Amino acid sequence: MSEKTMKSKQRILKSAKKLFASRGYKSTTIRDIANDVNLNSSLISYHFDGKEGLLKELISELYDSELPALSEVISRPVSNKDEFLVRLEIFMESNIKVGIKNWELVQIITNETYELSKIDGFNAANISSLQAFASFIESAQRVDVVRKEVSSHRLADSIYALLVDQIKFWKLNKEHMNHDISKQDVRSKWISETLDIFIYGSITK
Repeated sequence: MSEKTMKSKQRILKSAKKLFASRGYKSTTIRDIANDVNLNSSLISYHFDGKEGLLKELISELYDSELPALSEVISRPVSNKDEFLVRLEIFMESNIKVGIKNWELVQIITNETYELSKIDGFNAANISSLQAFASFIESAQRVDVVRKEVSSHRLADSIYALLVDQIKFWKLNKEHMNHDISKQDVRSKWISETLDIFIYGSITK
């Protein structure tokens, strides 16, 4: 693939990401993207096999490049309470930083769940990520760090929901609530308060 073709593909992906996030997937046409980057519509269809191909490429970009590193911190069982809390904080911190870095993609994922569910592997990747997090919590249950009556899947799902909420509404919260989760001090305070309010009730005394 020539350098010119690579640059054209990157421009198309950048435009699609921007327009899908701001206008919505259904409301954005191939012609809109073509006009935005001043390219022929047929070129986009040729490189990406239409709008669904563009969406798949964008999500693969995030899942393939970022998810493995996020999963690494929770991939091993925990042995004590301090280790559990430290690794949980690192996991939450890393997810927020990746989410802010890929903010437009987060908007697309949260707003276009139905369309994304049609893409092979999307649901499986999400289920796998949730299962890995639940397994991490279960490892803490086995060493009596997290109470055994707590549902590991419900706890994992709830923490994920809190993280996604903070990322999705980052710009809104920054503008109207003076709460900028992209700043280290704000992020650390939110994680600490979330653990204090939400997590410590699940941990054994």
